[in-house]
Amino acid sequence: MEIGFSKSLGRKRVIVSENMESFSTFTPLKRVYSGRFNFNYDISLLESLPQDILFHVLCGVDHDDLKQLFHVSRITRQATLIVKESHFQFSTPKKKTYDSSDKSPEIEAPKAPLKKSKESKFSAEELSDISTVLFCVTDCTIDEDYE
Repeated sequence: MEIGFSKSLGRKRVIVSENMESFSTFTPLKRVYSGRFNFNYDISLLESLPQDILFHVLCGVDHDDLKQLFHVSRITRQATLIVKESHFQFSTPKKKTYDSSDKSPEIEAPKAPLKKSKESKFSAEELSDISTVLFCVTDCTIDEDYE
């Protein structure tokens, strides 16, 4: 095949030949993966990752999900044990669910600013007079002009 000249348009290369009969349809080769990432399709893609990458992936998993991954396969079981010993014991706290029914005393932070309680605009006597007027049961007379 004779190449007269080549032009590049964007990322594709256009080959122009003087002899069009000798030009056959030719697809360029695809990029070949390096030998470092050999994926075995008999097992899952997660398990076929190299162990150092698998460890980094498992470090981002929550504790509850890590317990479930322990039961997936032998490879993930070994990886979860290593990640649990090396990463999860030191770096990430466990998720805790807090119930509203748990009435443990609230621990205040040291040197925290004091919260001032909001004072009422009305005194206790004024509030009792208002509640007496609003909720009178006996001695209440209805204005006849109001009806």
